[in-house]
Amino acid sequence: QQTDLEETEESTPVKARSSKAKAKKASASKRQKNFSKAEDLTLVDAYLEITQDPIIGVDQSCDCYWKRIDAYFHANKSEDHGHTQGSLQHRWAIIQEQVNRFCACYSQVQNRNQSGMTRENKLCQAIVLYANGDKANKSFGLMHCFNKLEDTGKWKSRP
Repeated sequence: QQTDLEETEESTPVKARSSKAKAKKASASKRQKNFSKAEDLTLVDAYLEITQDPIIGVDQSCDCYWKRIDAYFHANKSEDHGHTQGSLQHRWAIIQEQVNRFCACYSQVQNRNQSGMTRENKLCQAIVLYANGDKANKSFGLMHCFNKLEDTGKWKSRP
């Protein structure tokens, strides 16, 4: 058996093996373009449309749920970057996590109940609070998503 293996390795040219490995590695590590603001908003719209559907409601499997979001996203997108269902799930997880954290900061600022503060002042304070609480000191970059999700049931601020 060992001689058969050695013969097979010797008979396969080294160049052919390395080019196959490079091709496989290149296809596996090929990154898609980042999501644009328009794509983020389309994904938020898809989430809201699918989750607030009164006919189906919560009676759907995870796989069915994401297939419906994927279908809605691709039917309504303005750009074509070829995002897969998996990339949509990953992006939604990022949006959800960051918007949740920002909502907590915004709620904290609202609970201060400072007189004379406009909504914009409160948002600015929440942005600073978010950046100070972030490990990498990154600012909140999903305000376009927050503006759309802010008044929906899950993210509605309760002063």
